[in-house]
Amino acid sequence: MYEEGSQIRRSIKSVKSNIVEGYGRSRYKQDYIKFLVYSLSSNDETIDHLENYLRPIHSKMKLFILDYMKD
Repeated sequence: MYEEGSQIRRSIKSVKSNIVEGYGRSRYKQDYIKFLVYSLSSNDETIDHLENYLRPIHSKMKLFILDYMKD
């Protein structure tokens, strides 16, 4: 769990860092675009980590609610 949380924090930080670095190189269009692409990739990675982390929790909640509604 700790490792997954750590990876999520790193990928979130990478999104912001790549946007900032790309902006700093905005006078060089290719570099600017490259860092925005890196940022989008890190964002996709963050979403994937969150989906994998939350999927089991969502499934358990769904089963709990369905079981509760039976009674």
